[in-house]
Amino acid sequence: MNLASLEIKLIDILKTNKITFPIYKKMKTAQNKKRFKIESINTFAPYVDDCEKVRYNLILPTLRKTRVFAGISSALTFFLKLTAEKSECRIIVIGNEEYSLKTTYHVKGYKHSTAASKQLVFASDGKKLNIRKSDIFVMTSWKTAISFLPVFNWQKKKFGISDRKFVYLIQDYEPGFFPWSSEYVLAESTYSNYQDDIIAVFNSHQLYSYFENKGYKFWDSYFFKPVLNPVLADILLHTSNEKYKRRKKRILIYGRPSEARNAFEIIRFSLGLWSERYGNSQKWEIISLGEGYEKIELKNNTIISYGKVTLEEYAEFMLNSYAAISLMVSPHPSYPPLEMSTFGVRTITNKFEGKDLKPFNNNIISIDNCSPELISNTLAQICDEYETYQSSFSIREEYIKGSSLDETIESVNKKVMELL
Repeated sequence: MNLASLEIKLIDILKTNKITFPIYKKMKTAQNKKRFKIESINTFAPYVDDCEKVRYNLILPTLRKTRVFAGISSALTFFLKLTAEKSECRIIVIGNEEYSLKTTYHVKGYKHSTAASKQLVFASDGKKLNIRKSDIFVMTSWKTAISFLPVFNWQKKKFGISDRKFVYLIQDYEPGFFPWSSEYVLAESTYSNYQDDIIAVFNSHQLYSYFENKGYKFWDSYFFKPVLNPVLADILLHTSNEKYKRRKKRILIYGRPSEARNAFEIIRFSLGLWSERYGNSQKWEIISLGEGYEKIELKNNTIISYGKVTLEEYAEFMLNSYAAISLMVSPHPSYPPLEMSTFGVRTITNKFEGKDLKPFNNNIISIDNCSPELISNTLAQICDEYETYQSSFSIREEYIKGSSLDETIESVNKKVMELL
C-alpha cells in the first residue's frame, strides 16, 4: 500500500468512527479556516477632502520589490505614462503591508509623505482615506476593484456625481485564476456589476476580443498591444543577428509551478516523453526560468531551474537557446513567448479560445491544444531541424517602440478629462 492509499484509509476511519469523528472535524476546521473569510477584500473609511485639484489614483495590491513584475510592473508603466503631465497623483497600496525603504519598490518621483504632490499611500484594512470630488481611480486587478469599489460608490454619492467612471486596467480574465469558487464569482462581478462605470483598458487585442465575445459591454473600451521591455529592446537592437544564427542545443521553458495557468505539469510531462523517446535527447540541455525549484531528473535529461533572473541574464539565455516552451491557459498572450520568439528562439506555445500567436512572427509554433503528446512530438520535430535551421531575430517596430500603448493612453486621458 502506497502512502496516498494509506492516507485515504486513515481519513475514512476517522470519518466513520463515532469516537474519532470529532477529531476529524477539528482537523478539517483547522485545514479550512482560511476559507472562513475572504482575505482578498479590504475595507476603508473614506472622508471628504475639499481640495478641488484633479488627482489620479492608482490602486495596487502590493508594492513589494519582490512582487513588482508582470501585472504590477505593467500597471505602473501604464499609470506613469497616463499621469506624465499631471501634477497630483497617488499610488494607493491596499494590501496589508507597510512602507519600508528596504522592501518597498521605489517609484521615481513618488514619496511616502502626505505633503508630497505625488504620494505613496499604504492603506491597510480599515484605514481612513481622504477622497476628493475630482479623484480619478485606476483599478489594476479584481482584488483592487473588489476592495475599492465601495470607496468609488461613496465618492459618487457623497459628491453627487452619478456620471463618474473609473479606469479598469484588465490584464487577464481573472476569474479563470480560480476554480469555480467565491473568488471566481467575486472577480467576475467586478466586470459584470459595474459595466456602466468602467473605462476598460485591455493589455492585448486578444483579451479585448475575449471579453467582447463573452458579451461584456463597458461604458468605453480600449486596448493596447504588448510592448517589449525597454532593457530587452535595447539589448536586441545592439546585438548582431549574424552572431546568433547558430544556437546551443538548449531548450528554454517558462517554468512557474505555482501558477496554474502556466501549465507547468504539462510542460514537465511533455519533456519527460520527449526525453525518453527522442533519439538525441541526451545532447540537449533544458533550462527553466520564471520560478525557482529543485532540479528535475528525466530519462536522459535534467531540468535545471534558474528561477527569476535579471533582464540582462534573461536576454543572454534567449540569445543562446534554440527552442522554448511557454504555455498560457488564458485568453491573454503572456510575454515570454513574444520575447523569446523575438530573440530568435523557436517557441512552442498554445492556442486558447480565439488566441493564436502564430501571426506574431515566424518563430512562434502555435499548437492547437496542450496535449503532452503533441508538445513532445512538436519539440522533436524542431530539434530534428537543428542542423539546417538558422535562427533569426524578429524585430517588429510597433512591439519594440510601444506606439500602441502611447496612442491608447492619449485616448483614455482625453476621455477622462471630458468627464471632468
